[in-house]
Amino acid sequence: FLVTCGEPIPPRIVFLGDVAEERRAAIRDEVASVVRFYAERFGVAVAESTLYVSPDGDVAATLYRELTGGEYPLFTGEGGTVTDTPDAGILAFVSGQVVNDASDFESILAHEYYHMLQYDILRADGGSHASPVWLIEGTAQYGEDLYNEATRESIARDVGYQAKWDFALLEMDAPFRDAASYFGIQHYRVAASAINWLVEASNNPRSHLEYWQTLTTRVDWRLAFASTFGLTVEEFFIRFEEYRNTISASFPRILGVVVDLKGRPIPNAHVSAEPVDNSADLYSYATTDAQGKFELLATDGDWYVRLGRSPAPTPDHLYRSVFYEELYYNSETGYPNSCEFQESLFEHDPTPTYDPVRTAVDVTGGDVSIVISIPPDLLTSEWPYICNEGRPGFYMISGTVLSHDGTTLSLNSSDPTRGYQHMFEPRVCLELEWEHAWVGVSCAGYWHIRDQEFVFYVAHGHSFRLSVYGITPPTWPGWYSADGFTTNSEQATVFEVSRADIANIEVRLPAFDLAP
Repeated sequence: FLVTCGEPIPPRIVFLGDVAEERRAAIRDEVASVVRFYAERFGVAVAESTLYVSPDGDVAATLYRELTGGEYPLFTGEGGTVTDTPDAGILAFVSGQVVNDASDFESILAHEYYHMLQYDILRADGGSHASPVWLIEGTAQYGEDLYNEATRESIARDVGYQAKWDFALLEMDAPFRDAASYFGIQHYRVAASAINWLVEASNNPRSHLEYWQTLTTRVDWRLAFASTFGLTVEEFFIRFEEYRNTISASFPRILGVVVDLKGRPIPNAHVSAEPVDNSADLYSYATTDAQGKFELLATDGDWYVRLGRSPAPTPDHLYRSVFYEELYYNSETGYPNSCEFQESLFEHDPTPTYDPVRTAVDVTGGDVSIVISIPPDLLTSEWPYICNEGRPGFYMISGTVLSHDGTTLSLNSSDPTRGYQHMFEPRVCLELEWEHAWVGVSCAGYWHIRDQEFVFYVAHGHSFRLSVYGITPPTWPGWYSADGFTTNSEQATVFEVSRADIANIEVRLPAFDLAP
């Protein structure tokens, strides 16, 4: 597997399914870039292999079964995997939508190519040798991260992967020894941090590869580990934990508390932070304690902080999931769901939009403390948030869309039984009086429906009206009026929001002749 001279030979690439010729050419270049990186950085390349590329995971899974006799290990059909067969040799698969995304494809390939190197090194001795998953995946993640850092200028310029590895390590609740025993996908970058530490401790940048060479001559991986890195596995666990304790004090933190609108602490709230210019894909997570307090790791610079929505489990969804949407903390209001009308940045489209406000927290120079206020129900609701929902000083405009016979019409589905078979996803949109003109700023559709009801939260002192239209032709544009619907904008009802909710609006659609 050693490269002695000349260009390394990339894997033979086989495209499965519909991959545009232009994208095929780009993929060949991306594969060559990954192979060249490992050859130049570590002097290694896979001798002979085949890479199957398919945007369709089912197509890749079918071929995988034919070639290996086993089931495709990618549960969702998305991502990459490598295997070694007696007849076909080393086979790599990359499938799913990542095939058409250059950045994702290169990252996955950089990871899988390291696995190909592992197989290539070990098969030289006639077969594979047992090694713990954290070493197998940690070295591959280490290779992937080094490739990204070397090829993406923004990552190298900002924080680099040393910070990402340290972040992952510090956010573990338990020692790495425990993660090594119960290794999961959430520990990949933690394991890469361990590999980076081992490489630096050995003072040999190729030691992570030489481990696999040493493993071919020894039965027990622990012996290969000690021979390569110069310390036993037990000594490594102890010293690596000491390293974790040492670096913990080197990072500034965002210290905060999450409270309700009366200042009472909210426990078990999910909080995250990310740099404003997050080119290095850096994140920090925490959960509030019984006093509503949290700590988030950070680096010097500006960071966004946001809360996560975590609905209670239901019979259909037995596990609690966290959804980090647009609940960004606004330092001016102390509220994480602040939306304002903002002028468009595009000259060709001057229409303002109703956008979440994201105010950065400056962590430069040390720890920073913040207080976040929010109604607790918003953090556990099964429904996605609505801009300014629950924020003091904002009021609700809500109602339903009715068909011509007075029955409720869902905003996100067609209803062929009532003559609306061509009306896919009818929308109700909020229009704002802006510089003596009416402009649409927000629409109620899939993400704004609650039990077939449209909902908007608006501030006191503004004038609004509601437009109604369909996604597909005929679009039947109209507005809400006293009669429930009008196609004459002059007859549209204008709402003056004055410190009170406006509810029970009924938009009644007329009977359209929508015959094809």
